[in-house]
Amino acid sequence: NESYSATLKLHPNIILPTRWGIKTPITLGYTNSVATPKYHPGGIYGSDVLTDSESDNIEEIQSISDKISFSTSFNKSTRSSNWLLKRTIDNISLNFSAIQTNKSTNQILKEIKNNYEASSSYSYNFSKENYLSPFAFTKDWILIGSILGEARFYYTPDKISATIHFNESDSRKIQRVSVNDTTKSYSFNMGRKFTLNHKFTKSFSSNYTKQVDSNLDDFRYQKWDIIDQMNPGLVKAISEKLTNTFSPDFLKWLKPTITNNPTY
Repeated sequence: NESYSATLKLHPNIILPTRWGIKTPITLGYTNSVATPKYHPGGIYGSDVLTDSESDNIEEIQSISDKISFSTSFNKSTRSSNWLLKRTIDNISLNFSAIQTNKSTNQILKEIKNNYEASSSYSYNFSKENYLSPFAFTKDWILIGSILGEARFYYTPDKISATIHFNESDSRKIQRVSVNDTTKSYSFNMGRKFTLNHKFTKSFSSNYTKQVDSNLDDFRYQKWDIIDQMNPGLVKAISEKLTNTFSPDFLKWLKPTITNNPTY
């Protein structure tokens, strides 16, 4: 068994001002492995003929694999002072990767796999000070004053996030027995996820999540139509989940928790 690999990492963002906090790492990788059997494969139970490394057809019985990979991303590690950038670019992250694998064995003449992944996400955390205390004037009342006076009603969500993910895979396999015996497969999928976390009061919170998975095989050669036509393709699955939690704390010796989790 012989194998070797090489990895190259680049950081082109070093030419940008450090105060921007932009990260754009690029990683290139290459891996090669060759496995040579000690004995020639043959018959149902193999054979006892030693492999000759000088043989002209040695590659026909070896397991050879080549893998080339490329990946990059974009994100920010610092907060902007600009109001608009702080709520947009600062909270966006982008990722892209491409992997090509070439394989051959004593039964497979050539197998080529290409896999591409791209994703983007956005998340924003609202201020924890966005609340109203309409009953603050009752804090000195007997019995219920401590409960009503400290009540907080948050008028903005706690956090919102959205993610979109694309995955495209293409493979082709040719058998040694018959060159015409070729197997092809292709898939192009998209996943979208939206999450909303809202803390209405100190004791009542609600979290909502929606996931939509689509098949985009029909856009194999017209990917721009996905954006141009705003077409989500063939929707294969939709799931929604709502988690409601109520944890009153008006009694120090009793802290109940009530949850309701409907899923569709």
